[in-house]
Amino acid sequence: MHKYIFLFSFLLVLASCKSSKIATIAIDGQNFINAKTLGIKGDGKSDDTKLIQSAFDKYENIYFPEGRYIISSSSLGVHNPQSILITDMSKVKNIQFDTNAVWIVFKKFYSPSTKNSILKIFADTDNIKKLVINGFNLYCEPSDNGISHSGIFAVEHNGHNIKNLEISNARFVNCTGSAILTYALSTKLRNIYTENTSSHGIAAINPYNHGQEHFFYLDGYRSYNDRAYSIDFSGTEHAANRIAADPNDTWTGNVKNVVSINSKRGIKTAGYWNLEMENIRIENPEIMGLWLSKDTPGRTVKCKNLSVLNAGYTGLSLSGDCNFVGDSLTFIGCKEGIHLQKGNVQINKMTIDGKDKSIMALRFLTSGSIENFSILGNKDEYLVWLKGEKCTLKNGSIYNNDCQYGIIVHEDPKLTSIENVQFFDDRKIIKQLNDVIIIQKTGSVKISKSSLNQRSTKSKNLRVDNRSNVRVEYLD
Repeated sequence: MHKYIFLFSFLLVLASCKSSKIATIAIDGQNFINAKTLGIKGDGKSDDTKLIQSAFDKYENIYFPEGRYIISSSSLGVHNPQSILITDMSKVKNIQFDTNAVWIVFKKFYSPSTKNSILKIFADTDNIKKLVINGFNLYCEPSDNGISHSGIFAVEHNGHNIKNLEISNARFVNCTGSAILTYALSTKLRNIYTENTSSHGIAAINPYNHGQEHFFYLDGYRSYNDRAYSIDFSGTEHAANRIAADPNDTWTGNVKNVVSINSKRGIKTAGYWNLEMENIRIENPEIMGLWLSKDTPGRTVKCKNLSVLNAGYTGLSLSGDCNFVGDSLTFIGCKEGIHLQKGNVQINKMTIDGKDKSIMALRFLTSGSIENFSILGNKDEYLVWLKGEKCTLKNGSIYNNDCQYGIIVHEDPKLTSIENVQFFDDRKIIKQLNDVIIIQKTGSVKISKSSLNQRSTKSKNLRVDNRSNVRVEYLD
């Protein structure tokens, strides 16, 4: 009798060991622990917050299979509250999600603060060398309870770095803060989608670790109905003045293949960035399309293949003292096409089509050149304002606009050059009346004789109304 009892007990122990075995799955040559074998339910009903936290504390590679994982609350943290926390003390290094795995935040989400995050990555006592997140999918039920929660918040603190943060194939819906807010020393983002965030879709900033070069990379991003900026390249805030950039910090960014639809302000830069952007499309921003703010000083921003459609105000606004290099820029149906206030500008291939609803086309108030351009369909008394210290318009057409003058040369630029710019109106009812008015006080103006009035076959002389005492030189 005793031997049967012993045998039964042994079988129970054996069965228990087998049932508690942690299952793994191989992904790209690495073994990942299946989150559901750790007791995490993913059933859309159970609160998985604490068990997910425990998994990140104990294991390096975690895989979330298909399921609905409930995130229910946040807790007070050293920096700001969060639901799930990854620190330099955590074991996790690589998190992978099935395409049908989603983290869910319900309306009843509890937070002791109005500013918290669902997943916070926090380098506080040591560096985080590398963290990879692939396939993260966060859905928050629409909420009006005043709680603000970002999706992923990567924070560097006390002189320690998140050296490499990689997030790929991620989706964020209805975050009441930002979707991704990163302070990381190096951030690489690929294939990101954000929708209905109450703040920025993606933001790069660092108010703590000063005196470093930060790196940011983004390839593939779609922002839809985000209620602040789709992307906010904020850089580093000055410690004594949170609204100004810190000159001790520099940033390098490479961004491509971005679509922003119905955001409040499209894309903004601030801080000391060397930034390259390519294949950017911004549709229906409530205010601005691309804004290089007053805190974008001293470095270079390059933009290639930019389209801004139906901006509620300005398509491109440059108010920071940086170098801007643009190639193939298109602004359609914007209330104001381009407003260049500071810095040095080099633009090649540009179109401003106001679609007969724009009230301003081009305000060129700084130095530089715009070449190979066309400006049409705008309603503006003075279509193009030239007011910079030294500005050049070359190889362009200004036509079919509702304006009194195509160009006004205003106040006291040192040198204005208008070379091979064609002015004409080929509509049945001509509304573009004059070509150039000069009212500047000092300096000089150079105009090529190829800038011809083409309102009819009878009149092909450039109409220049010189109301100043400056010298106008007509070039052969």
